[in-house]
Amino acid sequence: MSTFLMSPESDPFVSPNSNPEEFVVAKHGGGRPKNIVWNYFEHNALKYPGHYDAKCKFCGTYWKYGIVKNLQVHLASKCEKVDSEIKTKFMHYVATRDGIINENHMEIGDSGNEELSEERAALIDRSILKVFVMCAIPFRIIENPYFINVLKNLQPNYNSPSRERLTTDLLSEESIRTEIKINNYIEKEENLTLSIKKIFKILKFYMNMMV
Repeated sequence: MSTFLMSPESDPFVSPNSNPEEFVVAKHGGGRPKNIVWNYFEHNALKYPGHYDAKCKFCGTYWKYGIVKNLQVHLASKCEKVDSEIKTKFMHYVATRDGIINENHMEIGDSGNEELSEERAALIDRSILKVFVMCAIPFRIIENPYFINVLKNLQPNYNSPSRERLTTDLLSEESIRTEIKINNYIEKEENLTLSIKKIFKILKFYMNMMV
């Protein structure tokens, strides 16, 4: 059972691009948390207004401070007891929640002083993660001041993720997207194989008719 002993203010998963709704899940006393993910977690109100702890109803994993994105990733890839239907639902939700439909589509240009959208920041996060993984770059480099300076020179309004976020949330989310792609590919291959078998059966039938 894992427990995070930290306040929301010091949570390493919090980034400048985080959606406040991830943390403030209920704005009125006695109200239920907003996100559907809370339906799968036991939760109790904390002393911080609008914050809850969380305990997975399937495996019992506990968080001192429940954060929506972390709970979604847990159901999508980490919980070993969640049923397949719920797992699949949250896999697809995590894979598309940042508005990323095609990771190869990313407009490059000078954004000037314009604030980065959450979708564009998420795309940059993923691009950096892929570079680190594919080039075997140590994850600690993400917090190196010289590396951060390079990123700021390229995109002043981009705030790079912490090493903790890079190696947990972002890596887990990317593994979910990869698993979905692999499953889709396997499914297409199986359908293709079945189609070929059907064609051979039809050909065999007609050949027998001609004899």
